[in-house]
This record gives sequence, structure tokens and C-alpha cells, in this order.
Amino acid sequence: MISPTRSASRLGLVPIAWVLAVGAYAVPATAEAASTRKAAGRPAAASLEAAPEDSPLKMTGVMDAQTRGVTGNVRLTAKGFDIAVLRVDVVAPVVEVVEPGRNNSVGVDALEIPRGNISIGSGTDLKDGVPRDVVVTVKDVPRPGHFTGILRFSSSEKKDLEKSADVNIEILTRPRPALATALLTLDTCRCLAGSEIVSQGQLFGCCSGTAISRGP
Repeated sequence: MISPTRSASRLGLVPIAWVLAVGAYAVPATAEAASTRKAAGRPAAASLEAAPEDSPLKMTGVMDAQTRGVTGNVRLTAKGFDIAVLRVDVVAPVVEVVEPGRNNSVGVDALEIPRGNISIGSGTDLKDGVPRDVVVTVKDVPRPGHFTGILRFSSSEKKDLEKSADVNIEILTRPRPALATALLTLDTCRCLAGSEIVSQGQLFGCCSGTAISRGP
């Protein structure tokens, strides 16, 4: 007696069990391929990155009555989009580091640099994939010392930015040393010309061959 399976094979028909078995493997593979194609067609997430060597952003300077600000550069790169207008925010207050024995003595509170004193150039833009050095300006530092905080750079017009650039900032300033006034005591001199001759012991100086003696 001929089995049904052999009869189906001879007639060119595929048994149902084989179809189900092949389908069990094909469906996951097809779903995985579709997922891969979907991911490949999805645009990369927009992001903004700071160069690792610029965090912390170290800003140093010498302060006096006329100079109370510092500047520094941070290299930023926009990826996946252009930034027409870059913005900077303070996410951790820029405050003075307490250093006992120095300007933060007992009973003196650490000072904070106001948010409005930290800025970048107006209308600063970034092109996709092109690094740019952005100048950061801090004005009216309260006093010489050590200040730290965190700045956040982002786009002013792209609200759904998945990644902004957070940069640690470190400000180190010192007072300009006072200049010592040198007091010079000058002897009055009388130039001797013509027939007036003095001995070597009387000479105080000479210029262009003219003898100079101490005046009365």
C-alpha cells in the first residue's frame, strides 16, 4: 500500500507539515529584516557634542579695578542638523570654591557669578559636522579666586534636541600685584667742557666724551 506522503510527493504536492515547519523559520527572519530596513531608513538623532579636552573649560586671568572678566574657547560640533542660533545656560551655579585659609575665611560666604554674566557671541551658529570654537565670556567676576559650575549648550530653535552639550567650567583668577615705586636718588651734575679738567676721582659720569663732575 502506498503512503499518502509518498503519493503527495509523486504528485508534486508539499505536505502541510513541511509548510508549517518552513513558515516557522521564515516569519521571524522576515520580521527581523523589516526591522533592519526600518532602522536603516531612520535619520540619526540630532546631538551636540563638546570636545573632551574642553571639559572642564578652564578660564584664567589677572584682575584689577579695570579688568574683572575672563574668556575661554570651547569646541562644539553639531551632528545631524544645523544650529542657526546657539544658546548657553547655567545648569549648576558657578560658585566660589571654599578654600579655608585663603579668601574664604571663617564667616565669609562663597560668592556666585550671576547667570547673566556668562554669555557667548550673539547669533553664533554651527554647521552639521563642522567643529567650531565658541568664545565664552564671563564678566564682573566678584573677586579673585576659584569658581566652578556647569554650562549647557543647545539650540535655541530645536526643542526636541536629544542631546545637549554639558561642559564643566573652572575659573581661576588672581589679583594683579601692586607695582613697587623705585625711588632713584640722582646727584646733580655739572658738565665740564673746554679747558676745565678734573681728576679721575672727581668724575661722576660722562656722555659723548664730555666729563661730568658732581655739582655744588
